[in-house]
Amino acid sequence: MGVQIDLIVPPVIIGLLIILLFRINAFMLETSTDSRLINDVQTKADIAIDIIQEELRGLDGGQITISVDTLRFTKFLAGSGLPSQSYDIVRDNNNGQLKIFFQNLITGVPDSTVYDLNLSSIDFSMPAAHLLRVRVQAESRAEQHVRFRNDTNVIRSVAERDFFLRHRTLPNTNPPLNNAN
Repeated sequence: MGVQIDLIVPPVIIGLLIILLFRINAFMLETSTDSRLINDVQTKADIAIDIIQEELRGLDGGQITISVDTLRFTKFLAGSGLPSQSYDIVRDNNNGQLKIFFQNLITGVPDSTVYDLNLSSIDFSMPAAHLLRVRVQAESRAEQHVRFRNDTNVIRSVAERDFFLRHRTLPNTNPPLNNAN
């Protein structure tokens, strides 16, 4: 009984090509999803920095107090020299939200804004007078990943910006921190 190779080889080659095509397609899907996720995480870190910068806009001689993960400051009512609003910017440790608590000091009404940005850390420092450094790190959640290989990797992204708070009445209320950044 003879084996006819010319009848066996073409289906094997076609089968290998089909397997290769499906594997390439799966790899392209995984790569494009990871690229989208990386872009999404970086965008969330950048948005957190932009929100903090926007909240600091209009700071006119207010008091600033920082700790590693909290920024407190007071804005003054334009032209009166009276404090009008008190702000606290913090990261919620449980779910990575950026929380901004503010209170109208004239009426005493508190309010807050919450941004769901998947933040893993936020650091505030004042390395020099009138210079505020904000460093935000965002990360993806496990359910956002494509699970082709049952991996549980996390994608992290970092955004950092230095704000120069230039106003002659703005004091540097904290001594410079010795950060290894």
